Amino acid sequence: MGSWQSAAEALLFLYDAAEKTGFVVDRAGICLDRRMGLPKEYRGKIPAETGPTLETCEDWMQVGKIVPIQPHMGDFMIGFPAATENTVNALKAGVTTIGNLSQLECPTGHAVLPLPVTEAFRIPSAEENTDAQNYGNRVEEAARRLLPHVDFSACYAFCRQSGYRWKDGVCPVPGRIKSCGR
Repeated sequence: MGSWQSAAEALLFLYDAAEKTGFVVDRAGICLDRRMGLPKEYRGKIPAETGPTLETCEDWMQVGKIVPIQPHMGDFMIGFPAATENTVNALKAGVTTIGNLSQLECPTGHAVLPLPVTEAFRIPSAEENTDAQNYGNRVEEAARRLLPHVDFSACYAFCRQSGYRWKDGVCPVPGRIKSCGR
């Protein structure tokens, strides 16, 4: 999806396909072009990638309105030269999950990353993405059924030893996390 227009069209297709199959998409990751991490004046000097760039206020506003799915923006949002501008624009657009550290505060099953196998060679079609997401949903459902049968005591012990503070098996605030193993 090398442009916002093609990404918006794909989101509309995915939403419609989900609606037809009774599948609910609560959140979608928008993986921006790496150039979005740079100030606007430098973006034209860097080769384009496959993610969209959001160049105008209208582009940003569409992110939160194109479909009734909560957008997640993890890539090129935190720790980059354009991070403040991007984060402000994302918040104005209604994006509430910004930066991959937010996953530590509210785990959502995002670790199940259903990607079409063709992604290594070419940009997958919206149909291939839909099939992969439906498969990923089945994997998540199976994982939730298995959850009561998994012993996480070694994981919790490691986290306590590393300085993590857990409540009900969920690490609370990213700011309290120490470096792994230190």
